[in-house]
Parts: sequence; structure tokens; C-alpha cells
Amino acid sequence: MSKRLHLERDLCFVEIIEGETDSLERQLGEFGLVDRLKELDVHVRSIEINAAGCFVVIDSQDVARLHIAARPFNLAVRMHEQCGLIVMRGDARSSMLPVLRDVISMFHRARLGIVHVSVTGPELSLLVDDDDVAAALVLMESFNRALTTTLAA
Repeated sequence: MSKRLHLERDLCFVEIIEGETDSLERQLGEFGLVDRLKELDVHVRSIEINAAGCFVVIDSQDVARLHIAARPFNLAVRMHEQCGLIVMRGDARSSMLPVLRDVISMFHRARLGIVHVSVTGPELSLLVDDDDVAAALVLMESFNRALTTTLAA
């Protein structure tokens, strides 16, 4: 695996689904949940809170504690367990990343699902089913080679 790619396994993607609430009430619930996760020492790998909801990536071993943290709140939890996270980072030579549209298209053609994707600065993160990690790494390595070839030209 190239230095630009990083892999983590045994992760769980969590979608927090809230009942009918106004935006302020929803935000207070989300912030309360985040505080509760910290109190219960749930290792949060990433968290995204936006108009669509609250999405969290945690270690699989923390699933039971996440359920405990969520109990006091008016919400449901949808989990996608057994995930692998592939991160492609820009390096000292270039912060170039593949075009997200091309990545999604390539995964679609290879019949590989993406559980969650995000791009933050010089970093592209793909969460995939654990069963698809090896094939997803091969695809991401091909994007890395293409970028390396482009930079060398």
C-alpha cells in the first residue's frame, strides 16, 4: 500500500435518526449525545453534523456504549457495522486527490458500495464494507498511480 493511502478496519458507521424536532431542539440533542459519547469513552473516529442529520464513525467495540449513550435522547440509531476506512492523503509533493465523481463512478462500475465518503482539505475518506476493502484498495491504488504519473510528467 502506498504512503498516501491509510487503512483502518473494524469500524461502524452510525446514522443518528431523530424524531420530529425543530432545529434548535435537534442541535441540543446532538450536542448532548456528543457529550455523552465522551463521558462513556466512546472513541469517535469522525462526526458530521449537518442539515441531513448526525453521522458518526466509531470503533466496532464501542457499539454497546453508543447504545447506552443514545438512550436518554429522542432518537433512533441505524448502524452499518464491519466497515473499513480508506483514506487518501495529499503528500509533500502534491495535495492532489482524484476527482470524487471519478472515484464514485469507478466504484459503481466495480459494483462496490460506498457507505460514506468525505473530502476534507487534502484528504479523501471512503468507508466501505469490510468484505470490499481489498477491492477498494486496488481501485484507490490505481487512482494513486494515475496521480503519481501525472505529477511525474
